[in-house]
Amino acid sequence: MEIMGLFHILTLVITTCHMTSTCPDGCQCDEGQENKLMHVTCQGRDTIPLMKNVLSINMSANSISVMHGKSLEKSPTLKMLDLSFNNINRIEIDAIGAGVVPELVSLNLSHNHLTSVPKNITPSLQYIRLSSNDIDIVRLSDLCHLKNAIHVYLDHNKLGEIIPTGQHDEDCGVGLEKLEILSFRDNLIEKIDRTMWKHVRSVRYLSFAYNGIKTLKEDTFKGLRGLRYLDLTGNRIKTIHPKTFKHLQDLKFLSLSRNYIDDIPDELPMIEWFDISNNRITVVPEKKKISLYPQEVFLFGQNPLNCVCEMLWLKELFDTREYQLKYIDVETEKFIPACSSPDHLHGDTWDVLANEAFGCNQPLSGTANEDEDDNLLWRLKDLSVRIAEIGDTYLKVEWDSVNIGVPSKEKHVVVFNIHKFGRKKQLTSVSVHPQIGRYVLKALSPASGYIICVTVVSEKLQEPRNVYSSDNCLEIVTRETTGTEVYWVWHMLMNPTFYLSVITLSVLVLYFNVW
Repeated sequence: MEIMGLFHILTLVITTCHMTSTCPDGCQCDEGQENKLMHVTCQGRDTIPLMKNVLSINMSANSISVMHGKSLEKSPTLKMLDLSFNNINRIEIDAIGAGVVPELVSLNLSHNHLTSVPKNITPSLQYIRLSSNDIDIVRLSDLCHLKNAIHVYLDHNKLGEIIPTGQHDEDCGVGLEKLEILSFRDNLIEKIDRTMWKHVRSVRYLSFAYNGIKTLKEDTFKGLRGLRYLDLTGNRIKTIHPKTFKHLQDLKFLSLSRNYIDDIPDELPMIEWFDISNNRITVVPEKKKISLYPQEVFLFGQNPLNCVCEMLWLKELFDTREYQLKYIDVETEKFIPACSSPDHLHGDTWDVLANEAFGCNQPLSGTANEDEDDNLLWRLKDLSVRIAEIGDTYLKVEWDSVNIGVPSKEKHVVVFNIHKFGRKKQLTSVSVHPQIGRYVLKALSPASGYIICVTVVSEKLQEPRNVYSSDNCLEIVTRETTGTEVYWVWHMLMNPTFYLSVITLSVLVLYFNVW
């Protein structure tokens, strides 16, 4: 036993000495199997120590100024390299190339003094951070060979120009086909060249927030059909072409906050989050309803709104959506508009302002008619669909029975697409023959907001449930479950006759089962 104990002690001493000898001075090392250094963190160094069989190196907050070509030649297994918060102003060619670090996945070079994107970066990279440097020009040809890139950050630089790939950039091939996030936040960019998307068509998240962009043209984002998140906050945008966003059908988030916009953009796709707060909008004509109404959340607070009769329709729309504050995390000032004029309403917020304050002596033409409330009515080309009754768990809709498709005699169906507010992915579709004239949408949740879209499509379409126009959408809030129903259930449970009926029914069921 004593011999075995001595053996274990000697083994521990030898292992400790070996670890001390392999871990560089000023570094902390986590050792893996077979004495391999797994994760190394160093402080107080001006160079990267030579290490073998390392998976990750953290050299953040050191004093490295130059990254030499042989700095990582002993680390072909390296997957993560953090060089942030150094003084790096030069990286030698191939210092982080495929021949040196063929398995590198994550590279952080943020908070240094680089003036350009490093050349010949290993194509194995998936996550690249070049934020907070002194880069003034980006040539996409320096990035397009990164076939595995998922996230690329170029925030907080001095970027004034992005040079698209040219015809002679043969190494680009299909480009960054796996790219999801591309961020140019907080730079000096004044215009976006539509040709730059040639090799980054798969991008999902795109940010040009806090730059100097002034104009958005029709083809500014041409080719980015899969774009879901577009952040243009804090620019100088004043002019937007009516069709700038029309083709971005997968877009879910659009921020135009903190610009110089004085009107709501036209032909917006159905967006889950639309932020146009803190601009220069004073009046929104009712014809803009087709742009605003389909949006699940739209923020237009912090605009110098003129609270006149022409704006009453928007105030009424806001009243139907005020409940959303319970579900979303957003600054109150961005969500709740306030009047800038006339003077007697200056500073009054819409959540407490009465409709009468907007000075409408009589209903505006087009806002409501004598028979029906437009807030409960879809006006389609072929028919009008109206909401007959809103319940707590159901919704009754009706329409006039007509010969849709005449004179072509082509068969059509009325398609209802419905989803709960904020849950667009849980879309439910129902197809109904137009001659029925009525339908009940069931299994809804009480006191909940729903987006309901209606359209008429040909019965021959292979997937009619996926075809609908965002222009024909309404937002409905179901009623709360009434106290009367609760009282009825309580009254039934307290009634002795109820229990007698249950007992009698149970005896009958048991009797017939026996026989």
